Amino acid sequence: SYQYDERQRMIVKQVPGSDPMEMVYDVRDRLVLTRDGNQRADASSNLWSYTKYDALNRPIITGFYSANNNATRSSLQSQVNAHSTLFEQPASGSMGYTNNAFPAGVSNSSQYTAAFYDDYSFPHAGQGAFGFVAELAHSAAFTQVKGQVTGSRTKILSGGFHLGAVYYDDYRRVIQTI
Repeated sequence: SYQYDERQRMIVKQVPGSDPMEMVYDVRDRLVLTRDGNQRADASSNLWSYTKYDALNRPIITGFYSANNNATRSSLQSQVNAHSTLFEQPASGSMGYTNNAFPAGVSNSSQYTAAFYDDYSFPHAGQGAFGFVAELAHSAAFTQVKGQVTGSRTKILSGGFHLGAVYYDDYRRVIQTI
C-alpha cells in the first residue's frame, strides 16, 4: 500500500512482508528523510536516514539522524518545511560542506557517504596519497571538471572513512582513481 501527501509525494510505502517505510521531503520535493521498520523498532534512538543536496539538487551527503523521541513523520515534515537552508555549499573543514541544511549540525560520525563535485577543493584532495600521479601519457589531470564527481568519502563500519579521488583527462574520461 502507498500513502501520499497533498503534493502527491509518497510518504508511506508498505510492501507485503515488511513494515512501512516513511518518507519526508523538503520544499523542492527532494527526499530528505526515510525510516524503515528496523529503524522504527528502536524507539529509543528514533533513527532516520538522511540525504543532503547541493545547489544543483545532487545528493552529496547521506547518514543517520537521531530525531527527538516524540518526533513523528508529520512533525519532522513540519520541521523540514520550516527549515530555511535548502542545500549545502562547499566549505573548508573535515566535512567539506557547510552542514546547514536539514538536519543541520549533524556530526561527521553520523555520515555514511559524501560526494564532491566540480573541483578538487574538498578535504584531502591533491594531498599526499590523494594527489594525481603522472603516468603513461597523462602528465596532469584536467581541472575544468564541472558536473563531474571528483571525490568521495565512505564510512567504514569498523571505524574511519574510505577516501577517494577521481581524475579526468580533457575529454572528461576517467584516467585515475585513488
